[in-house]
Amino acid sequence: MRSLTIDIVSDIACPWCAIGYARLEQALTMLKGEIDGQVEWHAFELNPDPNQQPMPIVEALSRKYGRTEAEMRAAQDNMIRIATDLGLNFTHMQERSTANTFDGHRLVKWAAEHGRQTAMKQALFDAYFGEAKDVSDKGVLLEAVRAAGLDAAEAEQVLDTDRFADIVRADEAKDVPLPSALSLMLREALTGEAVPERARAAVDLVREDILAKIGTDMDGLADVLDDQRAFQNLTLDILRDLDLTLPETPEPTDAEDGEDEEGESPEDEDDTDEEDEGAAEPQASDARVSLR
Repeated sequence: MRSLTIDIVSDIACPWCAIGYARLEQALTMLKGEIDGQVEWHAFELNPDPNQQPMPIVEALSRKYGRTEAEMRAAQDNMIRIATDLGLNFTHMQERSTANTFDGHRLVKWAAEHGRQTAMKQALFDAYFGEAKDVSDKGVLLEAVRAAGLDAAEAEQVLDTDRFADIVRADEAKDVPLPSALSLMLREALTGEAVPERARAAVDLVREDILAKIGTDMDGLADVLDDQRAFQNLTLDILRDLDLTLPETPEPTDAEDGEDEEGESPEDEDDTDEEDEGAAEPQASDARVSLR
């Protein structure tokens, strides 16, 4: 039997993530005896601002994606049908509001220590999509803890501290595209233009790590703006420090030139970052999955 660790990067507030995991469970059941799959959940927040006021979900999605509320409701109806066929409880998903899920992710990390990580995640999915509860609320989170078969008193101690906060932030930092963050930080350093508000939280997750690796090079760029060669060399130093330079590639042989072993040209991959709730089926889910 082949053993697999399946890393899933997802948010509690992402319906396609719940649907995608249910489909994964079906696949693992079909392959029982051939594959032993162990899931590890990693944090991602669709609404990372803890101070953002909750908004009814249909209104929020309509504003975010520039679609009518009727269109968003139709898309949600489709998701409800898909989820119901998979045995998921999405009964009140159109009645929910936006919510920050940081504390929920902390509890998922805590539950992993008790071997109940997936049960905790599923309990939170059920609370949010099935019952339209506020999954940023402490009482709701503790109800989900009990539903997952875990100790609510211990979970409350976690919520009353910052335990697992660093682990969740580390998860989220891994999901921030480093080149994009670096580009915004360089613009800020060289022009004084602040990082856009919508990107600030993501950049702040990796800012300290970037600065630790490049030292004073970013400040030095401003001093060599008029020296093209010096500016280029210092920029390359920054990229090397962050492992963002491309390795040198050998010239292709005749057999490799644009063709695979079967003599066919490789297809371009479709790589979209995030799928919204308005699609009939996601082209690429808010969840990202890797196998080890």
